[in-house]
Amino acid sequence: MDFNIMTRLDVCKAKVRIAERTFTTFGSRGGVVFVINGAWQLGDKLLTTDQGACWFDGRHTLRLLQPQGKLLFSEINWLAGHSPDQVQ
Repeated sequence: MDFNIMTRLDVCKAKVRIAERTFTTFGSRGGVVFVINGAWQLGDKLLTTDQGACWFDGRHTLRLLQPQGKLLFSEINWLAGHSPDQVQ
């Protein structure tokens, strides 16, 4: 499986991570998630195998609803001195 996040390296960065338990995002500028297996909840959305979602500013909790599950996620962070208002 390939899960690539493309960003403009001169203004932001993204790192793909694996989660196997409930967690809260770090409050970045946004992010994406892709469920490998299990059932997960993001806000009012139920996500199951092969489903994904995105979020914008703020902290968000991804809650594992089953004994086991795995997902890929990435948060997108702006580098110091950059913001969405400066990028076209």
